[in-house]
Amino acid sequence: MKRGGKCGGNLKRYLGWADAQGSVSVLLIFIVAAIFLFTSVLIDYARIAAAEWRTEVLAQSGIRSVMSAYEPVLQERYQLFAYGQSDPALIMEYVMQDQNELKSTGVFPWVSLQLDSHTTTITRPLGRYDEFERQILDDMKYKAPVQFAFELSGKLKPMSGALKKAAQTTDLLAKLQKLADRRNKELDKVVRLQKKTRNHAASSAIERTIASDEASIMRDNPLGSTRSAADIGAQYDDYATKVRSDASLEEGEEKQYERETEDYEDDSRKIVYILRRIVSRQHSGHTNMLQQAVTHLNKASTYNEDMKKVIEKVRSSRAYDGYDRVSQAADSDTGSMPDDAQIVAAIQQINEAADQLVLPDSFAQEWNEEIQQQQMKMAQLNGAADSFQSTASQINNQSVSSHSLKLSVFRLWQLWREYEQEYIHPSNNRIDMREQELSRHRAAENERKQMEKEANQKLSKANDLLFMLANLDSRLQAHQQTFQEVRSKAEAVAQFNETPASEERMGNVSGDDAIDKSKQSMNSVTSLYDQLAEGLEMVRERLYRNEYAFLYFTSYDPTKLQSLMNSGQPGEELLGSLSIDNQEVEYILYGFNSPIGNIAAAYGEIFTMRLAIRTMEGFVEFSKLGNPLLILAAAVVYGIEQAFQDMLLLITRNEIPISRFIPSVTLTYSDHLRLFMLAHGSREGMLMRMLALIHQNTGVDPSTRGTYGQVELTLNMPMWFLPGLMRWLGHTGIWDGDIADGRLYSKKTSVFSY
Repeated sequence: MKRGGKCGGNLKRYLGWADAQGSVSVLLIFIVAAIFLFTSVLIDYARIAAAEWRTEVLAQSGIRSVMSAYEPVLQERYQLFAYGQSDPALIMEYVMQDQNELKSTGVFPWVSLQLDSHTTTITRPLGRYDEFERQILDDMKYKAPVQFAFELSGKLKPMSGALKKAAQTTDLLAKLQKLADRRNKELDKVVRLQKKTRNHAASSAIERTIASDEASIMRDNPLGSTRSAADIGAQYDDYATKVRSDASLEEGEEKQYERETEDYEDDSRKIVYILRRIVSRQHSGHTNMLQQAVTHLNKASTYNEDMKKVIEKVRSSRAYDGYDRVSQAADSDTGSMPDDAQIVAAIQQINEAADQLVLPDSFAQEWNEEIQQQQMKMAQLNGAADSFQSTASQINNQSVSSHSLKLSVFRLWQLWREYEQEYIHPSNNRIDMREQELSRHRAAENERKQMEKEANQKLSKANDLLFMLANLDSRLQAHQQTFQEVRSKAEAVAQFNETPASEERMGNVSGDDAIDKSKQSMNSVTSLYDQLAEGLEMVRERLYRNEYAFLYFTSYDPTKLQSLMNSGQPGEELLGSLSIDNQEVEYILYGFNSPIGNIAAAYGEIFTMRLAIRTMEGFVEFSKLGNPLLILAAAVVYGIEQAFQDMLLLITRNEIPISRFIPSVTLTYSDHLRLFMLAHGSREGMLMRMLALIHQNTGVDPSTRGTYGQVELTLNMPMWFLPGLMRWLGHTGIWDGDIADGRLYSKKTSVFSY
C-alpha cells in the first residue's frame, strides 16, 4: 500500500494536482484550451473548405444542366448550339433539389448547407457575328470538306504560270490598245491637217498667178494681156519704153500709148494684189492648221510616252505574285500542265512584242521638223510675195528694172515649186511618205478592228444569255415574297450587329467592249489566285466559313436551266426551282434580293473565269499572227466563243474541263461557287445572310438565343465552434466565403459556353 501510495503521489504531482481536494492547475487549463481551440478551428476550416467545394460543384453541375436545354432544331440541321426556351431558373431549382439535400437521413450532417440564393443569366446571342463564327470554326475544324477545298484550289495550280503571263499580257495589251488608239487618232488628225493645208494650197491660184511656166518668167513681151506676175516682168520694158515715148511728146501732142500703159498699171496692181492676198491667206491657214497639227502631235507623243510607262509598270508590277504563291504551295499538288514551258514562252513572246507598238522618239521629232518645214516654206513664199509687191509698187515711177521684177517672180516660182515638190506632188512628197510610215507602224489595224468588232458581237451574245435569266424576275413573284422575308431578317441581323445590310454585287458581265471585258476577267482571276494564296497560307476563318456555307446550305442545280437554253422560254420546272431554298449558297455569296439575281451573278462570274482561261488558250492559238494587238483581239474572240460553249456545257452536264490543256481536270457548278467564295464575299455580309436563312428555315431567331450561361449560387452553413475567430481568420483570404451571424455564406459563379 505504501508503495502504491507513493506512486500515486508522484503521479498527482506530475499531473499538477497540488492537494487532495482536486484543484486544477493553470497549466492543465491552458493545455486543454489550446487543444480545443486547435481542434475547433481545424474542424470548422474543414467544414468551410468542404462547403466551398460543394458550392462550386453545385454551381458547375447547375449551369451544365441549364445549358443542356439547347434548341434541338439548330443542332440537328446546322450543328449550332443555342439556348432554348426553357426557364433557366426553374432548371436550377430542380438541380438544387436533386443534388443539394439539406438534410441527410441516418447520417450525421457534417456540412449542412442551405440554399440562400441563385441567379442564372443567358447571354452572347448566336446572332452576334463573333459567336456565330466561333461555333462555325469549332464545327468545321474536324470536317473533311476543308481538305477538299485545298484540293479544289489545287486544280488551278497547274495553270498558274500560263495564267500569270496571260493576265499580265492581257492587262498590258488592253491598256496599250487604248493608248495606241488615242495616239493614232491624234496622228490621223496631224495627217489630215497637213493634207488640208497642202490641198488648199494646191487648189489655190498661186501657181497660175505667178506664171504659166518657168520659161515665161524671163521672156520680154509687148504690152498686152497681163494675167500673171510673169507677164508683169515680161512686159515691163515695153511699158517703160512707151511711157518714156509719151513723156517725150510736146505739149499738146496726143499720147499714143496712154491707154495701154494705164491698163498695164491697173492689171499689174490687180495681179500683185491677188497674188499677195492668195499667198497671205495660205500662209495664215498654214500657220493656224499646222499649229493645231503640232498640238495633236504633242498629244500623240504624250500617249506614246504613256505607253512606255505602262509597259514598264505592268512588267514590274507585283500584282501577279498570287500566281507564284499558289504555284509554290505544297498542298494539293495535282501535277503540272503538259507543255507548260512552251505555253508560257509563247505568251511571253507576245508580251515582249508589245514594245513594237511604241513609236521611237525620232518619229515624232522628225515629223515635227517636217511640219515646221512646211510652215517655213509657206512663210518663205509669203515673204517672196511681200518682196514682189514692194518691187512692183515701183512700176508707176519707173524706178525698177525688168530684171528685178523677173528675179522677184522667179523667186516666187522657185519657192512654190519647192513647196509643190515636197508636199503636193502625188509621189514621194513628205506628207504621203510620213503617212505610209505611220501605216507601217499600224500594220494589221483594219484586221484588228474587224476582229474587235466580231468580239463585241460575240460578247453581246453571251450577255443575252444573262439577260434572259435576269428577265425571269417578272415571272417569279411566287418566290419573291420569301426573298423579301429573308431580306428583312438579314436587315434585322445587321441592325442587331450594327453593320450595314448590303449586297455583294459581284459577277456582272455587262458592257459591250470585249477587250475591256477580257481585261476584267483576267483581273478577277488574278484576285482569285491572290485569295487562294491567302487561303492556302493562313486565312483559316474565311476557309472554314465558306466550307460551312457549302456543307449546310443548298446550291442551285444548273441543269434546271436547259429548257431556257433550248427554247428560249422557261419551263415550269425551271420557274419552280428558283426558290431561295434551292440557291442558298448563291444568296449567301451575292446577297441579291431576287429569285434570279444570284443565279445570274454566279453565271456571270463563271463566264468571267472561263473567259480568262480561254483567252489564255487563245494567246497560244494565235501567237503567230505577229501584231500583238491583233493577237489580243483574236484571243478574245476565241475566248468568248469557248467560254460561251462552256456555259452551255455546264448547263447540260454540270461539269466542264478546266482547260483544253488539262482535259482530265474538271469543275462543277458548285466547285466554281466554292472558288468564288474564296475570292470575295465580306465576312459580315455572308454571316448576316447565313443567320437570316437559319432564322427563315428553323423559325428560331438567332439574335434571341444565347450561347453563354452564367450562374451565381449562394449557400450558407452554421458555424459550430468559434464563428468570431473564423470570421477574423477569413479576413486573411484563406477562403472566399463570408461569415455573418454565426453562419458561413459561400458564393460561387460558374459559366458554360457552347
